[in-house]
Amino acid sequence: MRIVIVGGVAAGVSTATRLKRLMASSADVVLFERGERISFANCALPYYVGDEVERTSLFATSAAALRRIQGVDVRERHEVLSIDREKKCVTVKNLATFEVFTESYDVLVLATGAEPRMLPVEGFKENAFPLWRPEDADRLRAAVDAKPDLTVGIVGGGAVGLETAENVIRRGGTVHLFEYGRTIMGRNDPALSDFFRRAATCGEPRMVWHMETSVAKAEKRADGLLNLTLSTGETLAVDYLVSAAGVAPRSSLARDAGLTLGPRDTILTDGLMRTSDPSIYAVGDVATSTDPVTGEERPMMLAGTAVKEAREAADAIAGLDPKPLPGGFGTNAVSLFGLLWASTGKNEQTLLNEGLKPRKDFYRATIETASHVAWYPGAKPLLLKILFDTKGKLLGAQAIGRDGADKRIDVLSTAMRFGATVRDLAQLDLCYAPQTGSPKDPVNVVGHIGENIMQDLARFIEPQELADLMEGKAPYLGENVPNTPENVTILDVREASELADDRLDYPLVHIPLGELRDRTDEIPEGKTVVVVCRRGVRAHTASRILQGDGFENVYILTGGMQYWHRTRG
Repeated sequence: MRIVIVGGVAAGVSTATRLKRLMASSADVVLFERGERISFANCALPYYVGDEVERTSLFATSAAALRRIQGVDVRERHEVLSIDREKKCVTVKNLATFEVFTESYDVLVLATGAEPRMLPVEGFKENAFPLWRPEDADRLRAAVDAKPDLTVGIVGGGAVGLETAENVIRRGGTVHLFEYGRTIMGRNDPALSDFFRRAATCGEPRMVWHMETSVAKAEKRADGLLNLTLSTGETLAVDYLVSAAGVAPRSSLARDAGLTLGPRDTILTDGLMRTSDPSIYAVGDVATSTDPVTGEERPMMLAGTAVKEAREAADAIAGLDPKPLPGGFGTNAVSLFGLLWASTGKNEQTLLNEGLKPRKDFYRATIETASHVAWYPGAKPLLLKILFDTKGKLLGAQAIGRDGADKRIDVLSTAMRFGATVRDLAQLDLCYAPQTGSPKDPVNVVGHIGENIMQDLARFIEPQELADLMEGKAPYLGENVPNTPENVTILDVREASELADDRLDYPLVHIPLGELRDRTDEIPEGKTVVVVCRRGVRAHTASRILQGDGFENVYILTGGMQYWHRTRG
């Protein structure tokens, strides 16, 4: 069998090596890569710019090693120009000699990946550079080497933009990051986006955020600097401009060959990574991935997804009859100045975009805690938020912290794979040692909160919802729950000394928790009560006291004043 693979990064190389291990001499595997070298790590490029890794670390293997050890016929600097499905061959151009030839196949695997999006902005294509291939990193690193205190503009607040920003600053530069949306990391939870930005870059003056701002024009000056005109009307000068405004699948080969495309121009595939042509497979960033919740196909441009798809395609080609891939939850993480933001499954903004309402279609549980028991030295703050449906089934989770965030998200992603509910989270038997955890792990705690919500033992209101409520925007709090300013009582149960320097700028009733049982008659009846404390713990106790005294609509301010400040400035 002759198998031709187009694309020599993670998905393509993983497919090739798996095929040769399975089929050995019964398969001739030819791999074409248009770039200078195969198997480079995109995610390592910012760290090469930051001098954290050597250039040799960018490459997982070499063409010579793949030929010698695996027997793969690797041809670098060869670009596949077209596919002839009827004749089952591809037209290829040798970029070194400019020779054009055809290569036949029995099975074709498209692992063409994605390419950076260049915004249709005046002067952008001429003056902005992506950070997508090793040569892009070479260019930016040379600029930083020549002028360590340079000013860099970065367009895009995704992982590439954030990691590039950190590494430029680490080398001594200043970064202006432009994100046209309300949040970083795509359409995400605004509260967590704000929390992460503030916590990660607090006290770093060389990181300048320009949220809900885009570059409208980029113009080269005579002195070599770039003048940027922003959507706000402001202008500023930078030494270098990085385009990190997302990527698009490189699916033109498939489109021109008449293969069926899926969402956002990805190549539509089934659970075995087969395209609409049974002789052609697609894997990696260019292919669709199944949403395990809805069953719909969608893009999923993650390295972990790519290598799973590569294995699936190779197994199917080799005749192993694998089970169809169930699809991934998009589990991922980004680090900025040592603070990790990890996530899996749906985020709240995604659910809202799907037309779902909190408290009607889904619930959320959020805690701010420590990465391990507080009495053992070195505990770090940890924020953990889960989303679950009205039956308690976990839909997604996010964690932010300098220690332990990835560990909790890995647990929750695994739990989601097996359809876990908040009850299951509460009962998970997790490892405890003082240096790494707690007897009640944060995963257990959000499960407990979820159980309380499901049993109507606790109701929560997010900081932004409270702000909207007091501004007359009437957020949905539940059926027949008063949601106008005149029908709300804010009850602060902290001590008087705590309110002296930290008080909500709204009318409120102040009754310390220790006095509440004897003073509930001071709280107006028939209104929605929002209970506030520093972190939410005392507010939960207060809400139970009020519910026991017959108050019906009692809400806890999620995370208390601490979370209020961290998400609202």
